[in-house]
Amino acid sequence: MRRGRCGTVLDNVSVSLRAGELVGLLGLNGAGKSTLLRILLGLLKPDRGHVLLEGKPLGAYSASSVAQQLAYVPQSHTAAFPYSVRRMVELGRVPHTGLGSALRAEDHAAVDHAMARLGLQEMAERPVTQLSGGERQRVVLARALAQEAKALLLDEPMTGLDYGHQLRLMSLLGEFAAEGRLILLTSHRPEELFAPASRVLVLDDGHIVADGLPQNVVTAEHMSRLYGVSLKQVDHEGSRFFTMEK
Repeated sequence: MRRGRCGTVLDNVSVSLRAGELVGLLGLNGAGKSTLLRILLGLLKPDRGHVLLEGKPLGAYSASSVAQQLAYVPQSHTAAFPYSVRRMVELGRVPHTGLGSALRAEDHAAVDHAMARLGLQEMAERPVTQLSGGERQRVVLARALAQEAKALLLDEPMTGLDYGHQLRLMSLLGEFAAEGRLILLTSHRPEELFAPASRVLVLDDGHIVADGLPQNVVTAEHMSRLYGVSLKQVDHEGSRFFTMEK
């Protein structure tokens, strides 16, 4: 459980997440999705209950050990310093090297690999302060990939991306899950999660109210209840859309 200024934000949330899953966490704005991510990462402590990482309490790990296993892509990531793209991605190696330490050969290899996966080689020396929102999103994702963590947690990663970048991002996340990583991303739009996710959780009023396969969870019945409007679902070539019933 986690309480906020206006009362209980999360209550009786119990969920197990496994390697290789691409899990979508769906809920309204303010439903507690970001709070849950921050609790899973150890950035917030629950008032009651605990988080287990590979069977051990999260608090039993050092901060660097947690960062080696859990990578985080926040919803907003404004660049405070004019680091180059490559330097920003190199920061993903800090959990392995320590702050201020020289990069080793394996660190440079991890950075090169992450930049190649995100198509950043040609902008390696550009200041991140001069990038577009979509380009900065790719840099932050590359930094998380360079961590070589077992799990990647993303908070509303589609925000600010055009449709083409959204498709490319979801394709990459699917590849990462297929390679054995756990991918957990939040969204308030069911259409974003239906096709790529292997599992969808619905968070409503601080509770997990649905958990299962996208085709069983992202339905007109569940979405009408969540959004408070009567919806009709339309399935087309592996995607699912919703329209308001007249």
